[in-house]
Amino acid sequence: MVVGEPGQGKSYLALALAAGVAEGQDTAGFTIPKRRNVAIVDAENGQGELHRRLASLNYPAGMKVAVTDSGFDVEQNLYQLEEAGSELGTDLIVLDSLRTLWPNGDENESDAVTKLLTGIQHVARSTDTAIVILHHRNKSGGYRGSGAMAAVPEIMIHMGSHPRDKDQARRSLWWEKCRVGRRPSKSWVRLADGVEEAFAPASDELWPQTN
Repeated sequence: MVVGEPGQGKSYLALALAAGVAEGQDTAGFTIPKRRNVAIVDAENGQGELHRRLASLNYPAGMKVAVTDSGFDVEQNLYQLEEAGSELGTDLIVLDSLRTLWPNGDENESDAVTKLLTGIQHVARSTDTAIVILHHRNKSGGYRGSGAMAAVPEIMIHMGSHPRDKDQARRSLWWEKCRVGRRPSKSWVRLADGVEEAFAPASDELWPQTN
């Protein structure tokens, strides 16, 4: 699960990583050992914006894209994810975003969140498919919804920007949890025409602090 405020670039980061996986190329500090099949399920951005972003990333042939309508509910259609993983040979599925792909769900209800996420987890494990879910932050900087939101995912990454950074394209990636290995340290990326590794902002790259 990748968590961040609206407009921070979660979708673009996910698309860039998916493109890297489809091409078998390391991206933004993530090591990608070989080319894999990728699927994007998008209910967040609309067809026009998604097309623009994919064009800027030189849309790879190995990436399948589905733009869903407002009536699609991932909980009711988990079998389609399972088919994508088992029958279509998809190795990575990106779900963008949890709120828009689960329109009838209650993200504040622990049992409902656990049921949805364990269902998605079952699909991932039974088909040996990696599934990335994009989710929004709340006003206090954490993930939105029930505490169960962080219990099921194997990995949770927070994406954000420094409030005084002069570089408006720079974002931080902070790993809240990583069950599959040692938790990586905080890293930085730039979102431009693609995603590239970056360094933490130096003092002269920050706007002066105001009272």
